Amino acid sequence: MNKRILIVGHGNAGQTLARDIRARGGDDTVVGFLDDAVTGPEVLGTLADVNTVIAEQSVDLVSIAMPSALVERLRGFGLPVQ
Repeated sequence: MNKRILIVGHGNAGQTLARDIRARGGDDTVVGFLDDAVTGPEVLGTLADVNTVIAEQSVDLVSIAMPSALVERLRGFGLPVQ
């Protein structure tokens, strides 16, 4: 099934994850990234924009590629985090 994926973190881990998803050659699509410290054409906003970006981009899956200490911030947005 085709999934629209939003990656939280535009650093090395996020870039590697995006490359891996794209290299699989499946139907999954990386719609963009969220990052509090980086801007650019693929960065759709900051972590504070997560709910808006999920709705606007019809995101099916949020992948987290950032230091574990920052993951705690996601819990504040009502997102399940493992």
